[in-house]
Amino acid sequence: MEPHDRNAYSRRRVVKGIGLTGVTLGLAGCSGDTDGGGGDGASDGGDGGDGQGGATSSDETPSPEPVESTWKGVLTKPGEDGQHNPWGKNYNFDGFFLYDHLGRYHGNNHEFVGFVADDWSVDGTTATLQLRDTYTWHDGDPVTADDLVTQLDIESLLGSPFDTVDSYEKTGERSIEFSLSKPANEFMVLNQILSRRLQAKTSIYGEFAERARDAGSEEEKQAVITDLQEMELQFGAEKHPIGNGPWQFKSASNQEWTFELYEDYDNGHFSADERNFSQAGWRYVPSKSKRSLALANDRIDYWTKTHPTQAQIEQQPDAVDWNKVPLYNGYGLVANFNKEPWDDRRVRQAMLYAIDFGLVAENTSGAYQRDAIEIPCGVSNSMLDTYLGDAQDQYLTYEKDRERAAQLLRDAGFSKSDGTWQKPDGEPFAPTIKEGRGGYWVSIGQNVTSQLDNFGVDAELQKVGHTQMYGEIVPNGNFDVIGDWWSGVWFQAGYPGYHIRAVTLGWWADQTNYPEQIDIPMPVGDPNGSTETVDVAQLFEDLSTAQDPAEEQRLNRKAAWLYNMTLPKMPITVEHDINLFDTKNWELPPLDGELMQQGEPHWWADRMGEIQARTK
Repeated sequence: MEPHDRNAYSRRRVVKGIGLTGVTLGLAGCSGDTDGGGGDGASDGGDGGDGQGGATSSDETPSPEPVESTWKGVLTKPGEDGQHNPWGKNYNFDGFFLYDHLGRYHGNNHEFVGFVADDWSVDGTTATLQLRDTYTWHDGDPVTADDLVTQLDIESLLGSPFDTVDSYEKTGERSIEFSLSKPANEFMVLNQILSRRLQAKTSIYGEFAERARDAGSEEEKQAVITDLQEMELQFGAEKHPIGNGPWQFKSASNQEWTFELYEDYDNGHFSADERNFSQAGWRYVPSKSKRSLALANDRIDYWTKTHPTQAQIEQQPDAVDWNKVPLYNGYGLVANFNKEPWDDRRVRQAMLYAIDFGLVAENTSGAYQRDAIEIPCGVSNSMLDTYLGDAQDQYLTYEKDRERAAQLLRDAGFSKSDGTWQKPDGEPFAPTIKEGRGGYWVSIGQNVTSQLDNFGVDAELQKVGHTQMYGEIVPNGNFDVIGDWWSGVWFQAGYPGYHIRAVTLGWWADQTNYPEQIDIPMPVGDPNGSTETVDVAQLFEDLSTAQDPAEEQRLNRKAAWLYNMTLPKMPITVEHDINLFDTKNWELPPLDGELMQQGEPHWWADRMGEIQARTK
């Protein structure tokens, strides 16, 4: 299969329902599971629309009454009155219900779907964006280009939100033009522009944007930042959040948040009058065991982006269906290139050849939530067809081969004595693998350590605190190897230009001392080919400006080859998100279908109007 159709990136409008056939009564569940997200942010519903009580004429049939009127997800922290300024110091509200994105990338259809944004294009050094004229804020004001410019000015004050955008300006009531520093990769430009939630209503944040534009000195800019971060927004107060999404705030307590349907909502895919329920919200449930019971006992309606145990899955009634959604990330080992012998790629490669990825995936806590990595190249299993296509067989899979692992270590100057590997200096090869994430990560680390011990590497797993790991150990380079995610970013469509760049440039590269220039065998697919020195920054610069699909494909495959050969991280598994839904009271799209088999399926079901309450 060839890479995704770049023409899809520039689709001006998206057909309502993106080709889905609507809700179904029966759900086909998949098995799986994975990592938890912030507030288990979930979609909501409402009870609104036609015929909820009231008189009808003699020739009308009353709408059936919904079984439930409130679509409830999980609040993972007490719902105390908090700060809802997204740029505030104590922001504690994710805006899931309240705000809509300009657009989101549909990972299975390989296309951007517009929400607040209705129309877009990229032409040479100019990108244009048109906002949908059906959007209003919850106080009735129209959503306009002024609001987006306000948000971009605030984002620019806090740090550049773009790689290639030099400037932007309002060109109409709902249109904005972006000037690019150079002709750029269309996917990367659109992803940077569209993926934000629009949150900065000008009547609330305009004063900060105006001050940011007028600020001449760093001191003046810092004063704006300080005032912005200290501004308090609270529901029920004079200054309060005003959203533009399908749900507007109704009430809150420590135990529950409730939102009600915004009757004027229309995102181009569905409108509020198509809902048959009126409310959405969260219920505070403090632990996974209690969340499992709450779902089983109808106290919540869905539990998403989580890692339930097998027992918690099995305790659910038949009416609770679930799926697992593959992530663009998973567990891997991360070596410190500053520490011998980890600066030698042969050692890193040998470690992967010594490990059976399938055993790690199958024999660790929550095994149903992960798969073995297919090709350790910085591209997740679900994206291999998209980005590598028919070139996949050119990459090393690092399938367990301990003879190959032993040969690589001998080539690197190691020797084996009494079943234990010795480093070139004669000292035992006894790496400490530090683990700072806890939970099922420890189970994975124990399995990996056991397999390495069996191979003759005297590995030790050391559990440390998360704050200690990422506040002290990693920034100070005090590690041989750690267990961590093998990509440095989330979502971003699994695109190599983001996921591989994040571990070969920037923060992670600084922590591991990954070289700015590195030798790899070429061409792609020939591990014994002639050596080529790759300027890593230039490779991703070229990818960020690639406009020809064939050139973009070539550079993506070269980036994956760079990862596959040098192993900036050593991937072992691919994780999944587990999402559980009540199907007794709610109708949803098929859980194994394209809409629900992607990140945050509850969000997609909500925003595409593909969830309804069952009726009496």
